[in-house]
Amino acid sequence: MGVARNTVRAALASDTAPKYSRPAKGSVVDAFEPQIRALLREYPTMPATVIAERIGWTRSLTVNHPKFCAASNVGVCSVVSPA
Repeated sequence: MGVARNTVRAALASDTAPKYSRPAKGSVVDAFEPQIRALLREYPTMPATVIAERIGWTRSLTVNHPKFCAASNVGVCSVVSPA
């Protein structure tokens, strides 16, 4: 079968199916999140491009786009998603 004996033993002894899990790793944006939230508190409709410029973001906006939108209280995020 291609499965180790100990794996089979552990599966048979368990009440539930085996589940793979790994700890969540952070994002490169996490270090900037307090600055993003502070800017959005003061200027709730500030475009993500301007926020990126003010915090010194040098990466692609597609990386920080979800964080900016999540931190924003605005219903529509001001960054255009890539096509």
